[in-house]
Amino acid sequence: MLQLVSSERQGTSRRFDVPKYAILLTLGEFTLPEIPESRRKPLLKQLADTYRTDPSSGVHGAVGWLLRKWGQAEVVREVDQTPVPYSLDREWFTLAITVTPQLPPKPKEEPGKEKGESELEPAKLEPPVEPLTPKTFYYTFIVFPSGSSEIGSVADEPDRHKSELRHVVTLTHPIALLDREVTMEELIVFDPNYVRFMKQFDQRPEDAGYAASWYDSVSFSRWLGQQSVLLESLDKETYPREPNPVANWAPRHWPLELGRRGFRLPTESEWEFASRAGSRTSYGYGSDASLLGQFGWFQENSGKHVHPPRELRPSVRGVFDLHGNLIEWTHDRFSDFEAESLTDPSGSKRDSYRVGRGGSWEQWAADCRSAGRNSNLPTDRVYTMGFRLALSPSSESVVQGAKPVGVGTEGTSAEQRP
Repeated sequence: MLQLVSSERQGTSRRFDVPKYAILLTLGEFTLPEIPESRRKPLLKQLADTYRTDPSSGVHGAVGWLLRKWGQAEVVREVDQTPVPYSLDREWFTLAITVTPQLPPKPKEEPGKEKGESELEPAKLEPPVEPLTPKTFYYTFIVFPSGSSEIGSVADEPDRHKSELRHVVTLTHPIALLDREVTMEELIVFDPNYVRFMKQFDQRPEDAGYAASWYDSVSFSRWLGQQSVLLESLDKETYPREPNPVANWAPRHWPLELGRRGFRLPTESEWEFASRAGSRTSYGYGSDASLLGQFGWFQENSGKHVHPPRELRPSVRGVFDLHGNLIEWTHDRFSDFEAESLTDPSGSKRDSYRVGRGGSWEQWAADCRSAGRNSNLPTDRVYTMGFRLALSPSSESVVQGAKPVGVGTEGTSAEQRP
């Protein structure tokens, strides 16, 4: 068993990736003290080496989960916080992005004095604002190749909805999906108002970040790109504004070009590609709902609250929390699926509602299926919704610390708000 875990991939063959992934999850059924003492130290060293070097995203994710479960937090942190460049012979890469926190909003000014009275007093100079300490966040992305696959539920899937009609989708670009959900800490650095949302439900900075509207999720993606020294911005004046006053700083129909390089939300099809990884079952791991608690936080095991990312088992491709924890925003506007084959779909051109995927800690198992779909207005802030980042990978955009670039789309940089 341990020999297979330490075996190296031959070329681009993924022949042993799934067996290695399965063995690593099986090892997680044991506690570390249950491993014979004579084998414990060599095994931990072997696992640490595998976590650093194995090109399989599924093996990488499974080893990371196992090491966390066995209390090897320092080893995991060292690997997770080491940038790894994008490479065609590896299914994952890690970016380090240093950001400057946003200043908290100024308190509202008190009503002015009677006209004339204030003129007698000299103007008061505000004390200088201390610069906020930059923070570095680390993002591990899982690469999925372009190609064709079916999405939607099969005809006999339990709890199937009519909007999940199965159909073929072709993606002409590879997609890199963040292996976890964006955290509360990252949202707070982006916008200090999220401290209020975190405290409202007595949550922690390391928990998955909730209460982000669709517009804030897109804006975070663009802000992160700006922090990565992306200099171009979106000319918002060429697009109609969102009529709702809570987000009238944003274009109502925020543009998206999949070939551009930069951070963005995944499309609905990209999200389901990643969740399924070629499967036809209700969940990425199979169809047995009784096993869902091993892979996702939902109504039966969540304790009625959101959890930090990466606590439960990853998918076979090394992506965490695809089922449960938080419903994840996608780029697409909602519409029922049709039977026709589609290429690079991005949703309806008319509906205002945006699609959320994956289910949440508050929902039942049926809502967390790979084909399950939610819809909300893009201005909604929901305590069961969050998001994860996507980008279109290329050697020009992410290799050796180079930054994603692009012009005038969701996947490029821009000022957070006008």
